[in-house]
Amino acid sequence: MTTIHLVLLVTITNVFASIDTPNYNVLRLVITDESQKDVLRKLDDLLGYRIDYLREVRSPDEPADMLLNDEDLLYVQRYLNQEGIQNEIVVRNIERELRRERRALNEPVSGEITLDTILKKYLSFDDQMTMLFQLSQRFPQTADVWHVATSSENRNIFAIKIGYPSTLKKPILWIDAGIHAREWISHSVALYVIWQLLHDSSYKRLLREIDVIVVPNTNPDGYEFSRERNRMWRKTRSNSTVSRFSQLCSGVDANRNYPFHFGEEGVSHWPCQETYCGRVALSEPEVMGLAAAILERKHQIRGYIALHSFGQDILYPWGHKINEYPPDVEDLKSMANGIASAIYSVYGTQYRVSNSADGLYPASGAADDWAKSIGIKYSFTFELSPTTMSPGFILPEAYIPRVTREAMEGIVYMARRIRAEEVGRLLNDILTSRPIRRRAQRRIG
Repeated sequence: MTTIHLVLLVTITNVFASIDTPNYNVLRLVITDESQKDVLRKLDDLLGYRIDYLREVRSPDEPADMLLNDEDLLYVQRYLNQEGIQNEIVVRNIERELRRERRALNEPVSGEITLDTILKKYLSFDDQMTMLFQLSQRFPQTADVWHVATSSENRNIFAIKIGYPSTLKKPILWIDAGIHAREWISHSVALYVIWQLLHDSSYKRLLREIDVIVVPNTNPDGYEFSRERNRMWRKTRSNSTVSRFSQLCSGVDANRNYPFHFGEEGVSHWPCQETYCGRVALSEPEVMGLAAAILERKHQIRGYIALHSFGQDILYPWGHKINEYPPDVEDLKSMANGIASAIYSVYGTQYRVSNSADGLYPASGAADDWAKSIGIKYSFTFELSPTTMSPGFILPEAYIPRVTREAMEGIVYMARRIRAEEVGRLLNDILTSRPIRRRAQRRIG
């Protein structure tokens, strides 16, 4: 092994070891022009790995956040200062934040899971699945739980379909959460949506005309690893297919693993990096199972939502390349603006509407792009609250009620609009059918 490879492996070991140590910090930087993005790319090359951006570099004058250990922090700050890039430490010793969160996790959930439980606690994967089965037993007419996939570590991933039985093929709104392990609030939003749709009688009419399918946890292995070992873990937990990295650099960024412009922009082909896309599309069993389930229902699915955090964004395709948009981009913008307005109506929280690549960063192989590519009309990524790194991914449980309630309004708006558009489409089909046209022509004649 060459000296440079040995140095890189030692560096990787330090970086990807458990973050539950007191020497990790968050460095905020602000670029002033687009050319400074190239300066940051060179920094990745100098370090030998891609920096873990908790909030990515988007555009000039917007802050970005890096997660760095003490040793790399000194080097990176020196480099940024030399290049004239503004930076400051916004969280020193992130372990303090983690200790508070860990104390809450150690309180077990006992008995039946209630709304109060969902709003006060980040549930384990097992508790999330227990809740699905409890609700399906309580609401057998409107709730159906089914198996979607089995994870790399043999956890069974379930979805729940919510809606009244019908002889017709109803339109579907598909929602999934937690493809990135550290984005815990996404699970809470998904669970709250499930609970409210089943318990609130005001949604009965909606659920007679549309089905809502929710997969509250699409990356259970990564999520449990995030809870137990490394809070900032992002990827799945599959073993690397590159033998020399098999134990050192586990997992794939599942939101780069879908078969649409796979492996092009905003990805890494190195197993140790956060955005590693995998050797081939659909390499992850979680992604394979989700894609198969969506494809099976693609002619009914009218809307797709991928719940993420953080940033307070409603993002629409295409995300694989800047300045690339679907033909119906104005329809996507209209729906997204309506969703943002519905969210704003609850607590006045402002969600930004933008194209994924233009407003965030190019990322190919993402779930929302793939969903749009197979013909799903409305496909979005919700980047949930907050907007900044403090508290960022480590959102205290006290914020769960606020974030879930406002996100619910946006999701219900989307479901109702899909229902209204579906009714309009069916009426148009009836009115333009041949027998009706002939009768109308005879009356005119």
